[in-house]
Amino acid sequence: MTFFIFIILSVLRLEFWLSAFTGFVAGAELLVLAILYIPQNPIPMPINFFNSVAPFISKSLLFFFSGIAAGLVGIQLKRSLISAMSAVQEKNKVVGMFGQYVSPDVVDRLLEQKNESFSEFKRVCVMFLDIRNFTRFSEKRPPGEVIDYLNYIFSHLIDIVNVHNGMINKFLGDGFMAVFGAPISDGGNDVKNAVEASLELLKKIEFLNQEGKIPETQIGIGLHTGEAMTGNVGSEARKEYTIIGDVVNLASRVESLNKEFGTKLLVTQAVYDDIKDTVPGRHLSSIHVKGREEPVDVYELGKI
Repeated sequence: MTFFIFIILSVLRLEFWLSAFTGFVAGAELLVLAILYIPQNPIPMPINFFNSVAPFISKSLLFFFSGIAAGLVGIQLKRSLISAMSAVQEKNKVVGMFGQYVSPDVVDRLLEQKNESFSEFKRVCVMFLDIRNFTRFSEKRPPGEVIDYLNYIFSHLIDIVNVHNGMINKFLGDGFMAVFGAPISDGGNDVKNAVEASLELLKKIEFLNQEGKIPETQIGIGLHTGEAMTGNVGSEARKEYTIIGDVVNLASRVESLNKEFGTKLLVTQAVYDDIKDTVPGRHLSSIHVKGREEPVDVYELGKI
């Protein structure tokens, strides 16, 4: 029984050779003891185990093959552990690269496409969200209360973005930038998803205000869609999935116009053209943006 215990314990090292060696040593030791001991003391030995050398040979072989079996079990356990650790590392790599607030569904889809490159030109819809009058709010409250306020609001808003197949790309203090269509696209529904998410974000803030769960809060949202360069930017120590292009700058500019017009949700012509048949909107203005020769038409969508 003692020999079997050592053989079983050898599995914990997850090394085949160690388990096989343990089985070999156990079998050899038992056989040597039997050969040396039986001729000298044939009577005191228990009859059913030690009346001849033959049973010891079979037991020695049993120990040896038990060591082989234990080694094979150790190999399988080792492979399973390595596979599990690799899966965790891949998942942590994805989450670290694309942000902590990537939805589990997106993480799974990224892991399925882990051999594909994420550096490419893609058509995306970019969302900028900003909490209005946050500076005034934060100046009158202790840091802990301000952080708790942001975490509470963002916990609700992040879920909405995730549900609509978006990804929070960056937090901007009192707001964030989200992208729809990268790194995983939802076919031709990325603009639709972004608009629906925006309308739901506004409804959620209104609900939290009405329920008294947060101090009176207003947000502004800006959307623009277009081609963008996407890819992992940084060093080996730290990389971040980044969206680069005019689409980002224009979405940010459109969001800032909410303050000027007293609105909550503004989109560009490119976004409006995709959803005008399903979401009501009105033309507000044509703005001149640095770097563009033609003015950009801005629309207000679905009032709350």
